[in-house]
Amino acid sequence: MISKYTVVVLAGFGLLAGFSRELVIAYYTGTSVQSDLFRVAYSLPSFFINNLSPALISFYLFFLNKRPELIKLSFGVMSIFGLIISGVLFIFASEVGITLAPGFSDEHLSLLRDSVKILSGAVFLGFIIPFFRALLVYDNKPVLSSSFQAFIGFGFLLMAIVTSYINPSFLATDFSSFVILPLIIYSFVVILVSPKQNWVKSKLVINSANINFVLIFVVNILIFKVTNTIPRYFERGLLSYSDTGVISIYEYSLVLSGLLPIFLFAVFTNISLPSILRIEGEAKQRQEVFRLAVRSLFFILPITVILFSFREFFIDLTLGYGAFKEGDVEAVSEYFSISILAAAATFIYMAITALFIAQNMKSQLLILSLCKAGLRMLMSYYLYIEFSLKGIIVSFVLCEILMALLALYFYKKKAHDQ
Repeated sequence: MISKYTVVVLAGFGLLAGFSRELVIAYYTGTSVQSDLFRVAYSLPSFFINNLSPALISFYLFFLNKRPELIKLSFGVMSIFGLIISGVLFIFASEVGITLAPGFSDEHLSLLRDSVKILSGAVFLGFIIPFFRALLVYDNKPVLSSSFQAFIGFGFLLMAIVTSYINPSFLATDFSSFVILPLIIYSFVVILVSPKQNWVKSKLVINSANINFVLIFVVNILIFKVTNTIPRYFERGLLSYSDTGVISIYEYSLVLSGLLPIFLFAVFTNISLPSILRIEGEAKQRQEVFRLAVRSLFFILPITVILFSFREFFIDLTLGYGAFKEGDVEAVSEYFSISILAAAATFIYMAITALFIAQNMKSQLLILSLCKAGLRMLMSYYLYIEFSLKGIIVSFVLCEILMALLALYFYKKKAHDQ
């Protein structure tokens, strides 16, 4: 039995390792003013809202199951920890900006300082939100937990829209929030249609993959089309025109690399997790694993074929004809393929870890989450030096696959011991 002190130490290590990884990626991700603003805005909310969430949810679930009398204390400690980090970021915003983007002019440094101050609020939320999501999962309401996450993403989207009108050169959000937006509609529809939470049998849930696929890509096409018609968004915004008048392949590829994993993770959360939490018996669990594997192939293979076969049409449709120089389409399509592999790996890993929840293996899941943070930090650092941006995405794929294999090993060992 793992002690509570070991869990606290491992959780602290995971937080530091994951945060260090984000700083490493942020430091080596470009030199222009646009990419500097992007990497600061991407690193903080992305890590504290997305990457940190699984580890903290596992942390809270461990106390809810093993030591419920300590859950308030653990929440208080993490809240204070988050408040300290966000406070340090707010007070030393200028120093953080100089560290992440050395060589900024006074004008750009002032802009970046304001960005870091606002994003410090996202850091604090990153420590608070997982507690409520853990309570929802513990109470067997994972769909509500998913809706909560979608609502948070919608909040970041609103913040980006408002601040873009106040100051067009200000970037305050992670682009992945645009992808989460359609899930808000879907999640609340599921709750309204199934008041007794019979979502497993709901036809709407069975067809949710198609609903999410259509909504997400329609919304993203509209976003790209709208931003193409508003030049001020490209002055110092998320996607900026280069000196030649074309959109940077680096920027487009970085945005693209986050779309498919988030899409498939959202599909998995809404479809598979509720059913896994209800399975009973080893035979049914093996059957569920097989169904998840088939389901993942059902999602991955068609998307891969469609994006690869119609990559030129897809790029022209989202960015406008002539947005890329001739020959650049092949370079972008390479990131398409890597991103799809990352999505598949994420889907499989989440399917396996959900079985950990079903088997009440919360402490093992926590250890895996913390190991994953450290492993991604190291792999991202070394592969980026060798392969640039492609190395970051490849490290994501390899890390997810390795962690999926490790999770399978722990799960089989648990089943064998029983």
